[in-house]
Amino acid sequence: MRAGFTLIEFLVVFLIIGILLSWGTLQFSGIISRVKLSAATRVIVADLRAGQVKAPSILIFTRDSYTIDGRTKKLMSGVTIIRPITIKFSRTGSPLPGYFGTIELKCGKLSSSIIVSNLGKVRVE
Repeated sequence: MRAGFTLIEFLVVFLIIGILLSWGTLQFSGIISRVKLSAATRVIVADLRAGQVKAPSILIFTRDSYTIDGRTKKLMSGVTIIRPITIKFSRTGSPLPGYFGTIELKCGKLSSSIIVSNLGKVRVE
């Protein structure tokens, strides 16, 4: 008898390693999407609140970027705004009539909503 492994045993081991690596890759890509979406949401909320503080200000959201008082900021790769919206804050920090609403972000299968109410409250859902 010879000591060692057969070809079948090697194939089974490589198959198991391949399955584990593919599962780990899928899990890792989901984590990256969550982190990107969370970071983009936090940055937009911070800019909305900064816009309220230094009102009057205008924030224009497009599919892959947004403009705050003339400065354009690009979103992270993979993160998109589903529905473009314009938000205008008055001198008191509350949105002007018709210029408030929901900013919906999407990254892969995940989504996040930033809601600016007519009273000027900014919240994330």
